[in-house]
Amino acid sequence: MQSVIMLMILSGLVCGQPAQLPIGKLRTISVCELLSRRIDYNGKMIKVRGEVKGGGHGVWLVADTNCDFRVVTDSVVWPNYIYLTYPSPKKEHGEMYAEFVVDADSVAAAERTIQRAGFQEGKDRIFQTFIGRFVTYGDLRLRSNAGTPGSRRVGFGPVGLDAPAQILIKEILETKLVRGEQQ
Repeated sequence: MQSVIMLMILSGLVCGQPAQLPIGKLRTISVCELLSRRIDYNGKMIKVRGEVKGGGHGVWLVADTNCDFRVVTDSVVWPNYIYLTYPSPKKEHGEMYAEFVVDADSVAAAERTIQRAGFQEGKDRIFQTFIGRFVTYGDLRLRSNAGTPGSRRVGFGPVGLDAPAQILIKEILETKLVRGEQQ
């Protein structure tokens, strides 16, 4: 088994892309790293940890304030967000499709943790680790228009969020609530 995993890792290094490891062997990466290598990770199962934000535009992960990387296409700056959503089991749903089944127990446990902690929107912060399939567009220039005011980019999530990528959630781990430190 170790030789198979080593072969996967080496093939990823040779091709310049991260190898697709079994879920139990995935390394936790940051939102910043994931966005900076979004093409390499596109379509792969990932494990990412970050701050969860939500609002009228759904729920998304935010890169840490120390992240210097920005996705820029033709002078259009994309937000350092990754939209979070659940997959569709239907192949015809394209980028929303995933072959895996959502771990409903992990989702329910994460929600219970937040509720028990007495999360206060606008005051507290939530950090979580997500396992899922990472999806982005290969060429975001085709999803942006630098010359059109008010309609400069069309990304993932509801209109207005326009994230450059999304995660189709399989599992939620390590929910942590940080009190009174809203940024």
